[in-house]
Amino acid sequence: MSEVFRIDIESHSGDVVTTLKNWQYFSSQQRVANKGNFRLQLHDDDPNSKLIKEDYILRLWYKNEEEDILWTNIFNGIIKTPTRVWYSNGNKLAIFYGSDDNEIPFKALVMYPTSSAEAGKSGIASDVMAEYLEENIGSLATVVNGRYVDHVNPVTINNPSSVGPVWTGNKAHDNLVKTLAEIRQFTKEQGDRVDFQTYYTGGFTWRVDVGK
Repeated sequence: MSEVFRIDIESHSGDVVTTLKNWQYFSSQQRVANKGNFRLQLHDDDPNSKLIKEDYILRLWYKNEEEDILWTNIFNGIIKTPTRVWYSNGNKLAIFYGSDDNEIPFKALVMYPTSSAEAGKSGIASDVMAEYLEENIGSLATVVNGRYVDHVNPVTINNPSSVGPVWTGNKAHDNLVKTLAEIRQFTKEQGDRVDFQTYYTGGFTWRVDVGK
């Protein structure tokens, strides 16, 4: 069999707690400028099901020896809802629902006063997107910086160059991913699209890329 898949489960410290080579069902969906999702299903009597906890990281890997493709990470997600299902025929299932890496910005709001420079912005689109990210999930997401509550995450914002048209707006109290998606749509309509995407980088850390 030339094609092989495996799933690694990483803990909050980034350690691999188990590797799955057999599972009953797995599906995933990644969405542009929005949060994707996944579902993993195991038999409840599988010992691995007891090792998977909320907010652990699921990493799907792929290998194809005939095509000389070494182990390649093709999907990452954050486990949000571990559940157990019991059927009347005696079958028991462990089902794990979760989100892809865009869960990190999706769970955040632009938590600054309407009158603040952190809520209202005008500038090159990629720079504005990077600022919203840094101020709401990055190192500047702090009360000291004027945010209502601290919300620093283990994430790096990568904005290698200033690109896109000038965007102006005020997104106080709006969802962060919705804000980024609106700016992205604006740049697309201007014929100079700027994208964003979140990536798991290992060790329970993430990176958000902004740009072309």
